[in-house]
Amino acid sequence: LDILLPEVDGWEVLARLKADESTRDIPVVVVSVVDTPALGRALGAFDYFVKPVDAKALLSRLSQYTFTSKVKTEPVRVLVVDDEPANLDLLEALLTSAGFSVLRAGSGQEGIDMAMYQVPNLILLDLMMPGLTGFDVVESLRAEEVTRSIPIMVLTAKTLTEDDKRTLNGEVAAIFQRNSVAGTELTGWLRRILAKKELV
Repeated sequence: LDILLPEVDGWEVLARLKADESTRDIPVVVVSVVDTPALGRALGAFDYFVKPVDAKALLSRLSQYTFTSKVKTEPVRVLVVDDEPANLDLLEALLTSAGFSVLRAGSGQEGIDMAMYQVPNLILLDLMMPGLTGFDVVESLRAEEVTRSIPIMVLTAKTLTEDDKRTLNGEVAAIFQRNSVAGTELTGWLRRILAKKELV
């Protein structure tokens, strides 16, 4: 944090951060031409450097500290909906190895029920299932407030028609052909979609 900032100076920023319960434990390091380290530490600065600062010296000093998060982070939960057990096993292994927590649903109806009550961070959905299809699942989830904003990624062996694409347009985050996408590409897309919602 610099002290000489336009509009709101660094002292006020520091005071606001330390007054707010959600940010008061975040370490704030001041780097400024204002040579008042005692005041900075008195106001809650974690450390204080006077410009000009040698980059190596700054990194060396910071490396002496151990920062630990007080927030317990839980794995991102991905609901996989597919009627083929082999596909569920494969996707669960892939996602688990990438650090995700996996929920499994073997039918469209089970997928809807689990999404409603478990509220996953993302849904990976097959389209061609007996009973309720993936199209039905998308329609049902988008009609409910609790599941309306959950990102849905479609992974299917079906060749989509133009009507299919129009039906899914704006309702799902991405569509992948099952036999043409690599596992690393799939998890990469999944992370990008979640990053937009600030979940990874």
